[in-house]
Amino acid sequence: MWTALLFVALLTLQASAPEPATAFVGATVLPMDSERRLEDHTIVVREGRIVSVGPRASTPVPENARTIHASGRFLMPGLVDMHVHTWSEVDTPMFLAYGVTTVRNLFGNPQHLAWRAQIEKGERTGPSLITAGPILDGDPPVWPGSLVVTDAEKAAAAVQTHVDEGYDFIKVYNRLPLEAYEAVVAKARLANLPIDGHTPDAVGYERVLAAGQRTVEHMSGIGLVVTAKAPGAGWAGDNAGWAQVDPERQALWVERSAAAGVWLCPTFVVFQKMVEPENIASELARGHMRYVAPFTREFWKNMNARMTPEGRAASRDSVKPRMAFFKAFVDAGGRAILGTDMGNPLVVPGYSVHEELANFVAAGLSTYQALSAATRGPAECLGLTAEFGTVAPGRRADLLLLEADPLLDVNNARAIQGVMVRGRWLPREELQRSLDELLGN
Repeated sequence: MWTALLFVALLTLQASAPEPATAFVGATVLPMDSERRLEDHTIVVREGRIVSVGPRASTPVPENARTIHASGRFLMPGLVDMHVHTWSEVDTPMFLAYGVTTVRNLFGNPQHLAWRAQIEKGERTGPSLITAGPILDGDPPVWPGSLVVTDAEKAAAAVQTHVDEGYDFIKVYNRLPLEAYEAVVAKARLANLPIDGHTPDAVGYERVLAAGQRTVEHMSGIGLVVTAKAPGAGWAGDNAGWAQVDPERQALWVERSAAAGVWLCPTFVVFQKMVEPENIASELARGHMRYVAPFTREFWKNMNARMTPEGRAASRDSVKPRMAFFKAFVDAGGRAILGTDMGNPLVVPGYSVHEELANFVAAGLSTYQALSAATRGPAECLGLTAEFGTVAPGRRADLLLLEADPLLDVNNARAIQGVMVRGRWLPREELQRSLDELLGN
């Protein structure tokens, strides 16, 4: 009997014993709290959190810690994709393999709430998930599965649904009527629930800024600084609006946008990927595309084919003027976040974050500004700076170990030696195995 009791006691002690620490030793740390490098540093992680960051000579490595020798390598916060549409579990290995440790999902349902809970409890390995509920749109909605909101009463019910079910924020969309939008804003403010999303056609960008909407996705509605579009025209009309930019009106909206404190998520990459149907095959033949599931490839082909040639061309042509506006906005002190609109044709989980980082630099931002928009900026936008976005004691251990300095060349953020997500270390070999397992799907 005593032997059995001793065995149970030992099991209890083992179960309650803290997990061994992990120490990255000798790294050059890019903390992303400012544009600086901390050379030859040690970072200690325990139970999913960073517990110390300091010079190697004065930062002890705990006994029995797993040591990751990081001399000559660069350690930075994990990347964030602030605009995804993730519907499949096969997205997870791709996000992690490309260093994405947090995602913001812009069209949610109960499945996403379950995934979020599993990740937070450690039952599921994947990027931390911030999710909206169903899109709030007018009648008829652009996308099936949206909540149709046409008046103040339905607005109150929609906001309450989000509160009751535990979604992180509300997403508004193109066809939401003005009365419904204003009611959503009022009810959401009382519930302390942020509003992100598009600029509804009936509302207009000026009212969106005045309402205090937290983000504007795709910089939608800003194209209206030049030309008007028909209600419900969506991206086609919005893209056409970027074809004839009036410099004086654009300068006015740059100033007003920056002063309003809105976060802009431009998603340049999704407009670049609106290629002609005859070019889809060559795009899908690119190396990283082999990990994309066959059903996703077919969905992309069908979705692309439904666009008009004029719409595809207008999307691609809008990228350059969008970049010019965005650069002026950032220069004016505007707040930027990086998102890809992953889920749309040819926008690949994780991989497209690196394409968008390159787009930010092509737009004229510095490498630090681009990387900040994918690390510190998202944390600030979401009010979660104590959780992630920088390398500092107390932060969640979402870390990216690189072979080269991304502040010198943002493409070096692709040179991933390993990823730590919520304290779990995934070396490059394990990340590659997880990708290779997708090839049979």
